[in-house]
Amino acid sequence: MALELKNYDPAVMQGANIGVAVDLTDITDNNGNEVIEVDGVASAVNYIRATNSATGDPAEFSAQGDDTNVGLSLLGKGTGQIIVNNGTDPVQIKLMGAAAGFNNEIVDLNGNEILQLQGVASAVNEVSVRNAATGAPPIVEVTGGDTNISLRLTAKGTGVIQTTQPLVHEMSQTAVTDTATLTIAQLLTKIIDGTPTAAATYTLPTAANLVGGIANAQVGDSFSFYVNNKSGGANTITMAAGTGGTSDGTLTVAQDVIREFLIIVTNVTASSEAYFVYGIV
Repeated sequence: MALELKNYDPAVMQGANIGVAVDLTDITDNNGNEVIEVDGVASAVNYIRATNSATGDPAEFSAQGDDTNVGLSLLGKGTGQIIVNNGTDPVQIKLMGAAAGFNNEIVDLNGNEILQLQGVASAVNEVSVRNAATGAPPIVEVTGGDTNISLRLTAKGTGVIQTTQPLVHEMSQTAVTDTATLTIAQLLTKIIDGTPTAAATYTLPTAANLVGGIANAQVGDSFSFYVNNKSGGANTITMAAGTGGTSDGTLTVAQDVIREFLIIVTNVTASSEAYFVYGIV
């Protein structure tokens, strides 16, 4: 430990001019109250190092010693908390192992993984979690540099995504009258309310426009929508696939009928985009 020899008081350490070895049990303030208690263990080989820094770099507490791998434990007392605070600015905790292809893990007392955090090269998008006041739900959302970002939940192997409560989907209605070409934005509202004044054909987007309208689209992505024929007369709506799309099933919607349609993306390669649309009875 480096101490300044002149004006040395064992309870007050100042300066860093000359390296000397000092045996410590406690560091106390001017009133004799403990600031830091230093405890040793038998045959110790590992220790904590405090390192200062130049402008722009962080000061550092690190685990050091003879062992190849040395952990660092921060322990509160009783029900006390570990608090990370840098004042009024947001706190950033940097996981140095979260480089592309490497995991950082949060584990339980037995060393079993609870959560893995993995970084990718040149990442710009992320997941944010927000708490909530009374009467509002907490939010898990996608944030980042891209304008449109999907959120993908992936199970392992043949596992599935399960919920313990019913999923509530946000939907809205899109009003369409006579023959028209629908957009992907209209389909994603989930409800097409048709009021044709004569027999009408509603053509789906081209495969290129449909794939382009789904952020980060992948083969196998699917969604359903409903067509509600609210015509005042016996006017049938016929659904037609756009360029690059293939249709199957019942594609007509008679007056006062609501029919479900399912779209599955089958190719996302540029200039070769494709999808299937199924009319479900």
